[in-house]
This record gives sequence, C-alpha cells and structure tokens, in this order.
Amino acid sequence: MKQVFRCFGYDLLSTDYAQEFLPSHHLSRVFKRLQIKCVLDVGANLGQYRDFLREKVGFDGSILSFEPIPSHVEILKAKAKDDKQWTVYDFALGAEGGNSEINVMQGGELSSFLSPSETSPAMTVKSRVMVTVRTLNSIAYLVEEICPIQFTYLKLDTQGFDLNVIRGGTQVLNRIPALQAEASLLPIYQGMPGFLDIYEHLTHLGFDLSGMFPVFRDDFLRVREFDCVFVNSRALGASVTSGS
Repeated sequence: MKQVFRCFGYDLLSTDYAQEFLPSHHLSRVFKRLQIKCVLDVGANLGQYRDFLREKVGFDGSILSFEPIPSHVEILKAKAKDDKQWTVYDFALGAEGGNSEINVMQGGELSSFLSPSETSPAMTVKSRVMVTVRTLNSIAYLVEEICPIQFTYLKLDTQGFDLNVIRGGTQVLNRIPALQAEASLLPIYQGMPGFLDIYEHLTHLGFDLSGMFPVFRDDFLRVREFDCVFVNSRALGASVTSGS
C-alpha cells in the first residue's frame, strides 16, 4: 500500500511517527500534559501562529498576541473580532522597556530589530518604524487577568530577538511550564544569537529541550533555524525529571 501511495507522491505515516516529528502533534501532547490554558504569541506578525494553534493543534484556550508593527496590528485586530479568546497587544517585548526602531522588511514576516546580514529581496529594509517595547516581567499582570502563569505557554518568534525577550522575563519564566524559541544555526541578522546561545541560556534557567523542528532550509538543504520546544523542569517539579 505504501508503494502504491508513493507512486502518486504520498507517504503513509504511523501515528507514532507523527507524534514524534510533527510540531502540531508534539504541541498537542505538551499542552495536554501540562494543562496549558493560555498561549503568549510573541511576534505575532499576521496571526499565522494563532491559525496554527486553532487549526492544527486544536487549541481552544486564550491567545495573547504581541505585535509592534502598526499595519500588522490593524490586520490582527480585525481578525481577532471573530475569535473571542484572542487578544492583540500593539507593542513588542524585549530585555527592557522603552521605544526602539524596528526594520520592516520586504518579506513582512522577516521584520526585526536587528539589521540583516545577507542580501535578498525579502531581506531588504523597506522602512523603519519606532515602536513601544515592554518586558515580559512588566506585563505579567495582563496575563494573569486572563490565565495563571503556571498554565501559560510562551511562544517566541521575534527574528533574532528571542533572547532579549527571555532576559526581560526572568521573574516570570520560573513559573512558565513550557516555551518555544527560534534557534539559529545559520544567522540571517547581525548580532543574532545562535542555537547554543539560546540552548545554554534556557538550560541555565532550568528548561529542558522537548522537541526540535526545522523552520526552513536553504538551497543546499542546510537547516537555517529550528523551532525548539522547552519544558521547565524547575516549575514542574520532580514529576518531570522522574518521568512520571
């Protein structure tokens, strides 16, 4: 049967394979195991991750999206009118509060506070916008108005700025049971932290790697970035380390 399907360009995969290697199945298991009721969608862009959670993961809890670029925020707020469990905030998260200039790229999903380190049409800066930056520590009260921190999942997709968000959330991270960060193997921004920087920083905070999923590959099939899922063993207690 597998051979027949392959003739038409399809593969049959077992449920075990899907649970191990597909991010949607892995997150479904993580959310169920850790009783996740709320997701912080940091770096929301145009709401792609919200769609992924609703359509692929089957998550029906609260989503708090953070996006600083005004044109993106308008689109997000219009979409959020059809989802009562979705709240949009018009600021970025970082290591400290204030105002900062963000590079808006031709490829809108690639916009970043960092400057591009390579040239391509998508990585061309088309404008720069001054935006508000707050810290995760400072907005913890917003989260807890909706959901306890201990049932909250933190998703980071900030184009090289993830470590800054983490540094601004040290008072909150010890209570967050799991998070997701982008880890770069072949950086596309100047000063962008690499995979080991993210991994070592999070393991120092008590997070253990749960899953790694390639974000994209280049023309030579090299993995450029991984989405990495971490669980917080300190927050969860001995039950995680013992495997119970």
